[in-house]
Amino acid sequence: MTLGAEQCAKAAQEYEAALPTLAVEPRLRAAAQDLIVWFRTARDADRDLIIFFG
Repeated sequence: MTLGAEQCAKAAQEYEAALPTLAVEPRLRAAAQDLIVWFRTARDADRDLIIFFG
């Protein structure tokens, strides 16, 4: 899956909005925070983010 800069910005906002729900499970919250950093970095650099699912 490839996300462009605009999609990364939207994804970061969606994950930020979900953080209160994810706060109950520390591992989920930490994973979401890591993803937010990746999304923001890709957005700020105006680069695509390629995500591999395994």
